[in-house]
Amino acid sequence: GLLAAVLFHLPGRFVLSGLAAALGGVFHANFLLLAPPMFLLAHVVVRPPAWRRTWLTQIAPCVLVLLVRLPELLALGRDSHAAEGRLIFMSIRSPHHYLPLTFLPDFAFFYGWQLLGLIGCWRLSERTEPLDRLRALLVSVFALVTAATLLTTVVFVPAVAQLYVFRLAPFGVLLAQLAFCARALTIGRRLRA
Repeated sequence: GLLAAVLFHLPGRFVLSGLAAALGGVFHANFLLLAPPMFLLAHVVVRPPAWRRTWLTQIAPCVLVLLVRLPELLALGRDSHAAEGRLIFMSIRSPHHYLPLTFLPDFAFFYGWQLLGLIGCWRLSERTEPLDRLRALLVSVFALVTAATLLTTVVFVPAVAQLYVFRLAPFGVLLAQLAFCARALTIGRRLRA
C-alpha cells in the first residue's frame, strides 16, 4: 500500500496516494503512523501552493483507518503486562527490528544509496513536479530514518523504537535507486547526443 502511495504521490495524485497508504495501514497499522509524517515532510520540502490542504487530503484516509483501529491499539497498551511484553518483544524476541545497534552495519547500505540518490536528484537539471516530489520524498525518508536512528542509538527512546521507523528504509533505498537511474539515463542521453 505504501509503495502504491509513493507512486501516486510522485505525479501529484494525492487522494489516490492517501487511499493506497490507508489500504496498506489496514493490513499493517505501522504504516498508518509512518505515512503521515513522511508525506508531511515531503510537502514541506516542496512547498506547493496550498500544501497544508493537500497534505490533509492525502492523510485523511490514514486518519480514518487509524480511528477505526484505535480501540484495538489502545487496548494493547492498557494491558497490565504491556510494559513487560514490549520489553520481551523488543529486547529478546525481535531486537533485530527495534534495537539499531544489532543491525547497525545495514545502515551503510541504506546511507550509501541515500547519498547516491540525493546526488543523482540534485544533479538532474529538469525541474518537473514529479522529480521535485521524488527529491522531497528522499529527503523525508532520510530525515525520518536518521532521526529515528539517533533516538534509538545515541539516546534510547522506547516509543521511537516501537514505531519502527526503519520500516521506511527500503522505500528510501528504492527511491534513491530511481533517482540514481534517472541521473544515469540523463548522462547516457547526453553522451549519445
